[in-house]
Amino acid sequence: MAGASKHRQEVLDLQRAIRDLERENADLKVKVALLDPEAALADIPPIVEKCTQQLCDQVLAIGAQGLGHDEIKAKLGIKDEDWEEWCIKHPQFAAAAARAKTMGRAYWSKMARESIERGDNRFPVNTYSALMVQMFSQGSGKHGDASKLLVLDLATVSQTPPRRAKRPAMTGK
Repeated sequence: MAGASKHRQEVLDLQRAIRDLERENADLKVKVALLDPEAALADIPPIVEKCTQQLCDQVLAIGAQGLGHDEIKAKLGIKDEDWEEWCIKHPQFAAAAARAKTMGRAYWSKMARESIERGDNRFPVNTYSALMVQMFSQGSGKHGDASKLLVLDLATVSQTPPRRAKRPAMTGK
């Protein structure tokens, strides 16, 4: 069993090294952006000015890879205002956006299901749940700000606490 313990420690050390390298990579990207913004912006797509069938196809294809609307907009160079306008004015774009949302949810649901089927307890279920809410419930009308569920006018609420109902006497047989 000592070998298994040593192997487990090696895996943990390698995972820690990977996280450290990922943090260092992110820090270096920020430094490049500060020192050479043009190089950092090279991967950012130009702003899309026109809704086309090709754009609709791209929206759907990217959504099928598990990306949410914000990521799709960023990848394709679509401004928020244009996205909203095109969803209203172009039925084919609205359909592609709606289907991309469904495809994105399906992608992540499949990942979760397959992880469960494999018995992979490393799949971050809590992160997955939060991700689904964040990526796919905004603007759907199905979920939203819970504070809007109940409006209570405290000025009209009685200062007297409500009376408790008397419990019926317990009768034993």
